[in-house]
Amino acid sequence: MPRIRFTATPKLPRDLKHLGYEKGMEVDLPDDQVNRWLRRGVADVIADAKPAGRTKSSKAAELLGVKGAPEVVAVRGKDVPMTDVIAAAFKRSTLTVEAWNALTEADRERKLVDEVEELNKAAPAA
Repeated sequence: MPRIRFTATPKLPRDLKHLGYEKGMEVDLPDDQVNRWLRRGVADVIADAKPAGRTKSSKAAELLGVKGAPEVVAVRGKDVPMTDVIAAAFKRSTLTVEAWNALTEADRERKLVDEVEELNKAAPAA
């Protein structure tokens, strides 16, 4: 779950006033709620509760993957670590780490599937 910091006190409907969100408050929220606050421009992602798998670099350690994804995927008959696929998909996306991690899990999964397809097209035959 991403952690966000409110950059402004959000306007909340009467039935949500009990949440007490205010500027400067940090909270852990599910992806769909994080995306809602980011779209409204009242919050920034500041941390991620769980990076995706084992990684080679600190940059990759910050990127979220998809729950339940395999640790390796086959690309033209060779095993490629999912962390490499995540890093490649992130690079192709041109998003910031914060924006990547704020994507819904379904959007990240689509980008990872697309990346595997691209790698299979681009990879020389094994």
